[in-house]
Amino acid sequence: MNPLATARVRLCAAAAVLPLLLLTGAAPAGARPAAAPTAPQVVVGPSSADGQASKATCPSGTRVAGGGHFSNTFHYANGGDIYDAVRANAPTRAGDGWTVQQLKGKAQAVALCVPADEAPSVAVSDPSADGQAVKATCPSGTRVAGGGFFSNVFHYANGGTIYDYVRSSSPSRAGDGWLAQQVKGKVQAVALCAPEDRAPGVVVSDPSGDAQAARATCPSGRRVVGGGHFSNTFHYANGGTMYDAVLANSPSRAGDAWVAQQMKGKVQAVALCVPADEAPGVVVSDPSGDAQAVKATCPSGSRVVGGGHFSNTFHRANGGNIYDYVRTSSPSGSGDGWVAQQVKGKVQAIALCGAS
Repeated sequence: MNPLATARVRLCAAAAVLPLLLLTGAAPAGARPAAAPTAPQVVVGPSSADGQASKATCPSGTRVAGGGHFSNTFHYANGGDIYDAVRANAPTRAGDGWTVQQLKGKAQAVALCVPADEAPSVAVSDPSADGQAVKATCPSGTRVAGGGFFSNVFHYANGGTIYDYVRSSSPSRAGDGWLAQQVKGKVQAVALCAPEDRAPGVVVSDPSGDAQAARATCPSGRRVVGGGHFSNTFHYANGGTMYDAVLANSPSRAGDAWVAQQMKGKVQAVALCVPADEAPGVVVSDPSGDAQAVKATCPSGSRVVGGGHFSNTFHRANGGNIYDYVRTSSPSGSGDGWVAQQVKGKVQAIALCGAS
């Protein structure tokens, strides 16, 4: 069963390119949680209306340090074509919460909140050009500690099939901001920025082979606290149908790296690394059943501080178009783990767990 709500899927039809939206807030893992004396507090936002944003607002005296997206309804065709997508998964511009939004379905934002004096600041990029990468640059004296994205324009067919995808969401190679890129549309990057003396270091992998996993390994004596994926090649049809997807975006099982993988294209993993004695532990769930949610549960005495997902089976047509999607990757509502779910296939959740 879905840990936050009962999941539903529906057939839907819609049209054209979405309008420009104002940013009010996405990253797979939060800002350096080891810097805080207590684990982050988890706040779950309300379920949105169809195609609308959900905001999880941090309590007074706290600010956002990370978060994730939880899908309540996700649209696809009876034949399998995907009609929905996660178009926002980001800190709010004001830093007071986490925002998520799907193209068509209902979603809930899940925020990780820490005391205001320990929280990172937020930097927001201008909207990108169509299909171009954009960077939210951290202010002088700060370095990237997490981040996310917010789609301004997302392409889909009149019949409903998505013609777009957020192909990159990751720390910059230089560690000075957060990058985001869509296949066709416009996107804004949102960076969480920590003081230089508290910010993690950045490690970037080599590009993977086609459809192979990339691994950004932390230096000796350091362990992973977050990361992201950066696509080098992303496959789609001339007509616009997506032939590619991000299958993995998560800590490694051993906690020494960040792992990323696409279904067909080449990708780079980008890791955020901290000294081993400050790093969270890693817990990996069993594979889910088909289309079922699964939770990586933190050990007693610890709480979730970040996480990610790793797809075990991912559905697609013989012709290549994707019939699957990672609809949920977020902290659990109770703060005791990380939750992941695909539309059709099997997935594993990977939790980063800090002392409570």
